[in-house]
Amino acid sequence: MKRFLFSLCAFLAITTALAQSPQPTEWVYLNNGNVVQAVAVHQSGSTITVTTTAGDELTFNMVEVNRITHAPLTQGLSSGNPDPTRVNYNVASTPFWCAVEVGGAYSTNIDDPNGELAELDVTAGYQLNEYLKTGLGAGARRYFQNGNLRSRRMEWSFPLYFMLRGNIISSFERTVTPFYSVAIGGTVNDGFMLRPSLGLRIGSRQRSAMVVSLSYLGQSLRSPSLNRKFQSFVGLNLGYEF
Repeated sequence: MKRFLFSLCAFLAITTALAQSPQPTEWVYLNNGNVVQAVAVHQSGSTITVTTTAGDELTFNMVEVNRITHAPLTQGLSSGNPDPTRVNYNVASTPFWCAVEVGGAYSTNIDDPNGELAELDVTAGYQLNEYLKTGLGAGARRYFQNGNLRSRRMEWSFPLYFMLRGNIISSFERTVTPFYSVAIGGTVNDGFMLRPSLGLRIGSRQRSAMVVSLSYLGQSLRSPSLNRKFQSFVGLNLGYEF
């Protein structure tokens, strides 16, 4: 009798403990291979807070999350059916990037007549990490008051350049992030080109944002007197990065 009562009490204790333990309602699959069983998932901006079955609260950046499902994947992450309401952030965080920018610049050489230019640039490349990305770019530039600046009659030139760009601080949970960039290369119909810039990424999405920047442009070109000179410009650029 005593053995029966002991077994009954033990069974009741285990049943009560299991009943009181919260059961997972969502499974969070991370890009590093870990899986978190959660009773609640709350998203705020670019992060999620996960409440585990043990009652702990864990916070992850969305770029760390591969998938969130309402049931465990029985055949592994690669063969599981995705939840159509979720984003695969492993794909969203692809390291390739592109930017399209338009801008204008004004000549700052004190001893030279005034001159302005307008330019359209397209840059594409590879993001090494949040603070550094590389790219190759090409553009089309038109000079105004062309005769004040250059010996060429053609008002158009075509920049080709290599670029380094990156965030100055982390962009997680920020809608405005300062960034830097340096473009170095050459311009068809002119010569050597150097353009360092400081700007702002404006937008809450990790993969895409508006960009606005203030830049210095140093351009080697042939002056109306046929002398080679290094012309300085200050410019403002506006674009979209994705």
